[in-house]
Amino acid sequence: MRIFKPSVKRICKKCGSEMVYFVQHAHGNYPLLDYLCPKCDIGDEG
Repeated sequence: MRIFKPSVKRICKKCGSEMVYFVQHAHGNYPLLDYLCPKCDIGDEG
């Protein structure tokens, strides 16, 4: 899984942190692209 800083900032509705953009490789012909919160979804406190 690769995590990138997005060019447009998205804020988590739960904790107010800036969300990051990630690319997850799938078994199909294209990767899965989405945003996630580093605190709520990953559990990273730093």
